[in-house]
Amino acid sequence: MRSDNYSRLTHRIIFLLLVVPAFIRPLTAQTAEVVVMVNGPWSYVGDPDPSKPGRIVIIAPVSDHHNPAKIFSGGEHGHTSTKPTSTLPGRYDLDILNLVSCSPKHLSSAKAFPIPGVDVPSVIKPIVQGPNQKRYAFSLPAPCYFESIEESRSKLDLQQTVTAATSQQSYTTLMALHYFVSSVSAANLKGTSDDRSVSYSDDIAFARTTGNLSAISIVMYAPDYNTDFECDYISAESVKDAGNLFGKQIHVQFPELYSSGQQTSVYSENCIDDISFASKRLDDVSKGLIAIRQINRHLNLRTFVPDELPSGSTIEQIRETLKEFGKIPADVQTDLNAAATALNVAVPNDAKNRPAKDKKPQRDHENTPPLLEKTSAYMLLLTAGAGDCHGGQISVNGVVP
Repeated sequence: MRSDNYSRLTHRIIFLLLVVPAFIRPLTAQTAEVVVMVNGPWSYVGDPDPSKPGRIVIIAPVSDHHNPAKIFSGGEHGHTSTKPTSTLPGRYDLDILNLVSCSPKHLSSAKAFPIPGVDVPSVIKPIVQGPNQKRYAFSLPAPCYFESIEESRSKLDLQQTVTAATSQQSYTTLMALHYFVSSVSAANLKGTSDDRSVSYSDDIAFARTTGNLSAISIVMYAPDYNTDFECDYISAESVKDAGNLFGKQIHVQFPELYSSGQQTSVYSENCIDDISFASKRLDDVSKGLIAIRQINRHLNLRTFVPDELPSGSTIEQIRETLKEFGKIPADVQTDLNAAATALNVAVPNDAKNRPAKDKKPQRDHENTPPLLEKTSAYMLLLTAGAGDCHGGQISVNGVVP
C-alpha cells in the first residue's frame, strides 16, 4: 500500500510536468518582429549564388537620377537622425542577427511590377555579381512577408506601347520586408565595392522611429534636382532603366503632377515612352535663367551693346523657350516687353568708345530692381517639379508574391 507521502510526491511531480512547461514555452519561443524598409525604384531577384539559398537580392542600376544607395537605422520614410552608411556600387550581404523562422504566417500586400522569364545564368547572375554592370545589389534573407507602405500610379506594359485605353495601376514605392528575431539587435552589412576602394563590415542597428516595429532602411537617394510637372520624367526613366538592367523594355507613362509634387489623374499624350524632351526643356529653362542674369549684368554695367550679348541671351530666345510650356502668362509677357524696351535704349556713342576704366553704370543697380523678376519666378515654377520619385518597384521571376 502506497503511503500518503508517496501520493503527495506523485502529485507534485505531475503538477511540475504539466504546469511548468506552460510557463517555459512562451519564454523560449518568444520572438520580436523587425522590418527592413526598402525605399526607391528597386528590383527584387532571387540570389543566384547557389551557396546562398533562401535569399533575395534588391538591386538598382547606377544612374544620373538615382544614387547613392544608403543604409541607416530607423524607418521613417527615408528620414533619420542617425548617420547613414553610404555605399559605392557593388554587391553586398546584409545579414540579420538573431534571425528565426517565420511565425506566424502573413499574407503579403506588395504591388511590385512583374517581369517574368529572365534567365538566371546569362542575365541575373552577371548583373548581381558584377562588376561590369554598375549597380547597387544587396543580398539578404527572403522576408517572412512583404508589405506595401507607399504606392504611386502609372501605366506600365512589357508587351506594347501604352495608350489612353491602358489602365493605370498602383505600384509600391516603399516596401517593408518583415522578419522575426529572437531579440532585436542589428543587421550586419558586409562586402567590398566594385572598384575595391572600400570594404564594409558595419552593424546597422534596428531602431524604432515610428509605429511598434524596429527598422532599418535601404534608400536609393536622388540628386538635388527635380522632375517636370507634365511627364515626371525622372520616375519614368527610373522604371525604364530598371527594365533595361534585365534586358526588358518597359513601356511607361506617368501622370502629370501638381505643384506640390502629388500625382494628378491626367496623363499627357506627350509623355509615352520617349520623355527625353522633358529633360531637354528643363535644361532650356535653366539656360534661360542664366540668360536673365547676363542681361541684368550688361544693363547694370551699362557697357552693353546689343550684339555683345552672349548667344541665347536675347529676350526673343527666352520668349521662345517659355512658349514650349504653353501660353505665356500676361504678367510675364509684360515683363519681357519691358526688358526688351530697356535693351533697345541706345548707348551713347561716346560710351562705346570710352576706355573701360571710364565706363560707368547708366543704371542705379543698387536702387533699381533687376529686370525680368516675374519671368525668373515663372521659370523657377516650371523647374520646381517634384523631388520624390514615383517609379514603382519590380519583381523579377515572381520573387515578390
